[in-house]
Amino acid sequence: MDATFAAPLYNLGRYYAASGDDARALDLLNRARQCLDAHGARGMRRPCLFYPVWSARGTGVDRTLSGSYNTARFVYADDGERAAYRARVLQWRAEECIGDLTARRGSPERALTAYAAAERHAPELSTEALRKSLAIAAKFGERQVVVSSLEKLCSLNPLDVPFRESLLDA
Repeated sequence: MDATFAAPLYNLGRYYAASGDDARALDLLNRARQCLDAHGARGMRRPCLFYPVWSARGTGVDRTLSGSYNTARFVYADDGERAAYRARVLQWRAEECIGDLTARRGSPERALTAYAAAERHAPELSTEALRKSLAIAAKFGERQVVVSSLEKLCSLNPLDVPFRESLLDA
């Protein structure tokens, strides 16, 4: 695998996560995250025209990620801006998947850290990460995380009555 191109690392990590090999999945998702940390938008460039893994998703289409990639074509006219946006979105998605895997492996603290990182990378897309953080924090009595998650969820969707009522209760 090319360590300077994050998309295939993410795709293979998702494949291993779906097949139940959490250790390999975490390794590859962390490598994708490190690639994006090190290379930023350059981590989204194919090393050559015939790079075969760009759209191969062994676990099926990641609809959230694909939708965000497609949105970039309409929002950003510049290739550099599109690449930066896609890198940010891929980093958000990798962090969220890492949070899911660490939660599944029984490490709620690490899951909360990963979900918080996902929310930092793409706050406008992080509803699911915030909901997962809310559930973990409520289960373990982390009141500050509960309130913070509810505030962010309410700011993302002010018309969501259950979250507003939960925030008032909290």
